[in-house]
Amino acid sequence: MQRKRASGSWMGLAGRSPRQQVWRVLAILFVLFVLPVLIGAVLFTSGAPLADARPTPTPLQVGAGRAAIEQLQASRQRPGGVSMLTLAPTHLDGLSALATHGFRPDRLDLYLHDERLHIAASHALPLGRWLNVGLVVSGPSNGFPEVEARIGAVSLPAYPTRLLLEGLRQLLRLRGAVIPPLDTVVQRFSIRNGAVMAAVQLPPKTGLLDQFTGGDAVDGAQVLDRYCALVALQARDPQSDFAIQVRRAFPPSQTATSETNRAGFVALAMLVVDPRAGQLAGLALSATRRCPPPATAITLHGRDDLPKHWALSAALAAQTGVQFSSAMGEWKELADSLSAASAFQTGTASGFSFVDLAADRSGSQIAQAAGDPRRAQDVARRLATATQERLLPPALLQNDEGLSDAAFAARYGSVEDPRYARLVAEVDRTVVRDGLLAQPD
Repeated sequence: MQRKRASGSWMGLAGRSPRQQVWRVLAILFVLFVLPVLIGAVLFTSGAPLADARPTPTPLQVGAGRAAIEQLQASRQRPGGVSMLTLAPTHLDGLSALATHGFRPDRLDLYLHDERLHIAASHALPLGRWLNVGLVVSGPSNGFPEVEARIGAVSLPAYPTRLLLEGLRQLLRLRGAVIPPLDTVVQRFSIRNGAVMAAVQLPPKTGLLDQFTGGDAVDGAQVLDRYCALVALQARDPQSDFAIQVRRAFPPSQTATSETNRAGFVALAMLVVDPRAGQLAGLALSATRRCPPPATAITLHGRDDLPKHWALSAALAAQTGVQFSSAMGEWKELADSLSAASAFQTGTASGFSFVDLAADRSGSQIAQAAGDPRRAQDVARRLATATQERLLPPALLQNDEGLSDAAFAARYGSVEDPRYARLVAEVDRTVVRDGLLAQPD
């Protein structure tokens, strides 16, 4: 009897024909593995996105989104400090437009309704499916507010939602993000006078952008060493030529990899734009104080704005990818086209510049190529012999500049208009044909 029970143990397979055994195993695997996946797909994913599709941000949306981001940055620039956010519906709309454009095809909607903050996020999945997450945030609160969630067809009340958010925080921390406890990040929350009011505290670098853009981490220690080396070279031998600074950032003696190239671009942006660019590699501003930036103006084709555009776009592309970097270049020019009377205009309205945009796109394209392990050594070798003409082909200096919002709309429609797309495509072709990445004759 014991022998018979043992032989009939493993799910009753013994005594069956080989074909019956195969079908039995397949059925068990289906129940254990395939069926839960199918149920999860039905419950947690959808055939259509929850968040609305959006056109490319307008100048007003860019200005409003930028104003909201500047409020968030105020907390990051004061370690241990708490900043008060005041986000009106225009700010929420601007943030939604920027996120949807920068992370496309994913989408985001932020809006106020019935004295609550509504967040709708849609992430594109294979086979035309969407992961939809809806959050409803209520106030007032001391500490992190009450949040209710809906993921696909599954609704979660406040307490399970908080547990889920805490689990997500811990998961992101394991992946390298720096996210304080929920009640530290948001210390007060309310909705008053049609605006979100919140007291928030964020570290200088959370690493969240890396998670969402798929960017590779940049070695902060390597960036700081290279930045300080550039500062020391400039102190000993001041040079205003941007091409010389590029050659210094990518010396021919260095064995280049995609990692060393990314560090070089961030260090270059710290020198040319602002030491705060080191935040892309997780560097606190205090870490750069031993290497104060030089006072010499650095120029490209006689202009001191073009090196800033080129270097910052390259650093962003090195860290976050070319799509997000290119989007930020467009946002900057759209914001510059705002009327001086706009509530979201900061400083002098310089207008939309296709020359600035060309510098942005040249920097981001070269950084993308330098970050490819298969091309890292070749691109670094080209950077070590860079000239101004290769970094930004002179033909691109003839494109339109100083366009107001109205003038840009009259001539190019919008950044989704075919007229705009044709000019940007021509800029990209010129960068490839005549720039640093040109194929040898």
